[in-house]
Amino acid sequence: MYKKALWIGVALLVIGFFVVSAEIRSQQITDSITTQKVRTHKRMLNLEIKQKKLTATMVDNSSTRALSKWLANGPKTIKLNDFERMEKVGDLGENFPSNDTSITTKAGDLIFYQGNKFVLYYAPNSWNFTRLGKINDINAKQLKELIGTESVTVTLSID
Repeated sequence: MYKKALWIGVALLVIGFFVVSAEIRSQQITDSITTQKVRTHKRMLNLEIKQKKLTATMVDNSSTRALSKWLANGPKTIKLNDFERMEKVGDLGENFPSNDTSITTKAGDLIFYQGNKFVLYYAPNSWNFTRLGKINDINAKQLKELIGTESVTVTLSID
């Protein structure tokens, strides 16, 4: 009887080990996928607005890689028009790959909309967008003061 109970205990221990190992492996895969989704691009996007130079950390997706390639030929200046007191939108004159996901934006988020609109958010909005990146080292209040309530031009470049 003792041997049978011992073997049952060992069997349960081995099964428990495999269940825990599978759960750990599953978590590692999930963490790996999550990490890939928020991986940043090696290049920084430079923005110049009203003679103030800013940088943005770009996410890594086909949209940002295409934007980087487009900007490799030189800086581009875009007129951004205010829309709904939450964003500045400008036509790029080119179509880029889309990587739309459901996003709630924050101040400083840079977005592609419909594959050909560059959008700088200064207030929250939820929709399906392609995330490009986020402006570094500026808070919502500073950004609103910089871009104002009217149209503004932005010059984009890559180092």
